[in-house]
Amino acid sequence: MNVLDYFDEACDYKIEPQQKLMLESLILPAPLDKEGFSHWLVEIDLDAMDYPTLRLCSPLLKKFGSALARTPYYERMKGIYRYFHLRNTLIASAGRRALIGMLDAGIDVVLFKGIAISLKYHGNIAIRPMTDIDVLIRRESLPQAEELLRQYGYRYNYPEEKKITDVHSHDYINANNSGFDLHWYSLYESPHAGIDDGIWERAEFLDWDGLVVKVMAPEDLLLTSIVSGVRDYPIRPHWIHDVATIVHSEPVIPWAKVWEEARNRDLREQVFIALNLVRGISKEIIPENVLENILESDLEFYRHLLKLAIAEGQTHESIKAKLDEIEAVLSPAEKCSRPFASGGVNLSGANLSGANLSGVPGRIRYFLDENKAIKGLLLKWRHLPLLAELFDVSDRQALNDLVANHPTQGRGHLAVPPGLLATKLNPTLQTYGARIAVVDAPPRLVLSAGQIVEITVEVENNTACCWSVVGGSLAGFNLSYHLLYEDGKVLIWDMPRSNLCNPIISHVSFIEPSQVLTCKLKVVAPSEPGRYIVQLDLVQESVRWFAQEVRQFPRIDLEVLPKERLDYYAVNSPGIVHENMDDETVIINTRKGAYYTASGYASLIWNAILDGYGESRIISAFAAAAIFPADERVIERFIDSLVAERLIKPSETGETGPRGDLRVDGRFGTLVPALTRHPEPRDLIAMDPVRGASKQAGWPHPPAANDS
Repeated sequence: MNVLDYFDEACDYKIEPQQKLMLESLILPAPLDKEGFSHWLVEIDLDAMDYPTLRLCSPLLKKFGSALARTPYYERMKGIYRYFHLRNTLIASAGRRALIGMLDAGIDVVLFKGIAISLKYHGNIAIRPMTDIDVLIRRESLPQAEELLRQYGYRYNYPEEKKITDVHSHDYINANNSGFDLHWYSLYESPHAGIDDGIWERAEFLDWDGLVVKVMAPEDLLLTSIVSGVRDYPIRPHWIHDVATIVHSEPVIPWAKVWEEARNRDLREQVFIALNLVRGISKEIIPENVLENILESDLEFYRHLLKLAIAEGQTHESIKAKLDEIEAVLSPAEKCSRPFASGGVNLSGANLSGANLSGVPGRIRYFLDENKAIKGLLLKWRHLPLLAELFDVSDRQALNDLVANHPTQGRGHLAVPPGLLATKLNPTLQTYGARIAVVDAPPRLVLSAGQIVEITVEVENNTACCWSVVGGSLAGFNLSYHLLYEDGKVLIWDMPRSNLCNPIISHVSFIEPSQVLTCKLKVVAPSEPGRYIVQLDLVQESVRWFAQEVRQFPRIDLEVLPKERLDYYAVNSPGIVHENMDDETVIINTRKGAYYTASGYASLIWNAILDGYGESRIISAFAAAAIFPADERVIERFIDSLVAERLIKPSETGETGPRGDLRVDGRFGTLVPALTRHPEPRDLIAMDPVRGASKQAGWPHPPAANDS
């Protein structure tokens, strides 16, 4: 008997028969996946499904939607998908805003579990249902990260007195019940200082719709998904789909590294049995040779499994023979070791090393005594040489002696003798200079009157001094522009700002020499059509504009058109999320927390706008189909409703629109296109997507009177 077969029968990690059929449908190769799906359709009982099982419905609908469309379960399955689409979108959008705040504050973060798997592998936020986003930070950043979460509308999810019992993370939640799990250790089972060093080193960068974030490497996503998935009983089956997704998507899985991390964390037995469970469902995902290689590379663990099998009453000759073979190889010390004993919980803190993040202002926090004198600093050690520039210093030699012999990496607290350092009273810089480069805007902008567009701008401090601002000062640093007439005369001097480095209470914030920051700048077209110039500039507020001394900053030509000449629209991104499902479009405004559906002709018009068709061409297509009387302005009213809800905005895209005519048929009869706004998201999310929704139309529609 193979020891793998023994654990396949004996392990405590079990999944329900319906869950197994759903997983087989999702992860087995063709045609076995279709066979599993056909068997599941016979066994399906939506009303009896628990929440962990419901989480498998979204990927099933996405994979087998056309087959489900011929079943009586289709609308309800679509409702489950719509439910998780809304819930995940709200979780991700709120979490993304908080992440931006953390990154702007210089906090190092790594995404993992559901949010990382969704972004990296699925490309569709609804496929992998979540209740929160999981973020790993360095322990010393915890107080600052918690304060930022509170600023972004999150609160601790339990009574405050429970916090002292949290050993690896704090669970936060906002008004929409969107969770944010703030981890200073990645796993509850291994809260030891330095245990996550490898995760930080292997983390990869990922572009999340323009936001560059770190995510765990595949081997670390596998480990954390497995351990988190089997932690509770009964186990939650979605982790098996996560494992399959990662293995399918990656060309090579470094299983040796997964096992090394499991060994370091005393989690070998859990991980091995979990992998063996997946092997029992799909040998394509976890081939036997993966587990065999693990065992042959770790004879100490192999011996443990064999002895466990014998202790459970297994007397098969092959198991005894293999144990004798291993006993002959292992040394006495290895035989006496305790490979699965768990160590004590160490709450002393994580690794303090970490370099400054590029594109983020540096910050040094200062602490005052009862006489308002600086008594200490919290800073990155590499910023020690900047203290003489960032503060007024009473004794340079005493400062040099104070900072001598400190490390250059990591961060910590520096005690300061009273009177040695003081915040600068004069904010004026020694030299004013900078390099500004426009990243993504054309040399000529064409906008409608009053239209707002964002451009990406790169700013470099190309002087030899820091741009610094102290808490309580008004002299922050911002990117802006002056609006000029075509002949260069000033129309409006003060235009919207984009923050570069602004004051924070009890901090000195600064941009170092040669540091480069990338930011978004809103350009607002004036109300009068004509030709203008956008002259970029930097400002130290209440002190001076950089252009007083630097005159080579870029300028952008701006042509402003009358509103009536702009016939085109675009999604009012960011913050607008949309997805098509058959003849219906789901639209979510994550900024306002609003949920809409557009069905029939309304969905057709929405998609025509996104495809680049102008309003006049859409109106002409409907006129040619003779569906609505022209004097009723049905199409115009629907587009006006999209604009009024700020779902779309004017766009100069006529030259990049689609080729060919837009054709409209009459398959929806005379159903007037309408935008349906549903109840508040928090109410929708509180609604059970199966038992609390219509059995005919599915979520978000409430049960009908004839539902039984």
